[in-house]
Amino acid sequence: MLQSGGLTGTYPGDMGGDPDWSAWHEAYADPDSALSRRLAVVQARIRETLDAARSAHYAGAVPADLVLLCGVFGNIADVDVARVVAAAPQLTAAGGTVIWTRHRREPDLVPRILEWFAVAGFVQVWLSEKSEGYGVGVHRFAGVPAALRLRLDETLFRFVDRD
Repeated sequence: MLQSGGLTGTYPGDMGGDPDWSAWHEAYADPDSALSRRLAVVQARIRETLDAARSAHYAGAVPADLVLLCGVFGNIADVDVARVVAAAPQLTAAGGTVIWTRHRREPDLVPRILEWFAVAGFVQVWLSEKSEGYGVGVHRFAGVPAALRLRLDETLFRFVDRD
């Protein structure tokens, strides 16, 4: 029996026999269940800790040798993609690498992203073929890293609902 912080339940293996993990996980579908509420709390704490949009998270961590912008460019407005790429010299060490992703559906923003990285002082190292149906780009920073000029309370981008 599991009892922790008001969360009470029986793990599938506690009753003997083969665990029915599918049945146990069904509680996550009920927004009022303890498991569902626990998941919401964990997700909120993760978002607070890893919120890449808040510039304060970059102070003391940049410039970095490797900057991952994966899962971002397809989930923010195009103007914010341009803004993030323009800020990349503040995030990336000299000779550092940025790896980014963006879908290739129309309108295909990848050609513009390539231009924005070039203007920001990056050299394209690799780009997936459009026929793959996805975009993965790798760029090396050939410039001199800029000091972090973002205000600590500044939001670099906002995720958008793409439904």
